[in-house]
Amino acid sequence: MTGLFLQPEGFYLQASAVLEPEMIASPVPGFPERGISCFSRKLVEFLADRHNGVPIAFFRTEEGKIPIYKISWDGQEIALFMSRVGAPAAVIQLEEVRAMGLRKIFYFGSCGALDRQIGFGDLILPLGGIRDEGTSYHYQPPEWKARMKERPLEIIRQTLNALEMDWREGLAWTTDGLYRETRSKVDSRIRDGCLVVEMEYTALQAAADFRKMDFGQLLYCEDNLDGEDWQARGYLPGDPELMERWLELPFRIVGGF
Repeated sequence: MTGLFLQPEGFYLQASAVLEPEMIASPVPGFPERGISCFSRKLVEFLADRHNGVPIAFFRTEEGKIPIYKISWDGQEIALFMSRVGAPAAVIQLEEVRAMGLRKIFYFGSCGALDRQIGFGDLILPLGGIRDEGTSYHYQPPEWKARMKERPLEIIRQTLNALEMDWREGLAWTTDGLYRETRSKVDSRIRDGCLVVEMEYTALQAAADFRKMDFGQLLYCEDNLDGEDWQARGYLPGDPELMERWLELPFRIVGGF
């Protein structure tokens, strides 16, 4: 193997980089310690509207500004923002929102099933994930898997139980190559024990661990890759009834962090 994988462990864990997030994003007075991020604009706007979110900052991108809302929930102040899809973009936002003042973060995003028994809308708790993306290798030494910490796992489980929601637990496959999920790769990841595929989890886990942030993630399943043909199955944030069920879920979880 060449390049990145031959670097010594200190290569990944140096204290500082040439460009640090604090050079781009400044502390925001009164910025919440806790935050929630979703990858669906529709879901973020629904939660912000129903919980009276107030914009307190923005991510500046070439496509325009992405608002960061402050929400008062159960005596706590919580930040809410939309993450961009894909490991590099999502981790850049995590770095910048940490520079603004965030220390605890819960992510709620979609995934694709690698087991046809996982239904449309089923919730998946990733115990860990296979690192088939590039971003995590700049934050942690090259191990095959990332692992979620036990405390956020227990908080997520307790919250799901309290809300009487069903879920499954297992590994996620995080990949950069949305259009290179070949049948041989899919079959290999199924044999490795992965339940779902998505594009951010292992990178976010590695970055949060590196920055010593409290981090957790929960996934909702949409498309299915476990079959002869790909099945789109639909877009969950377009379901008003389901979004109502999710109205309190992320706030309860991050409130326990």
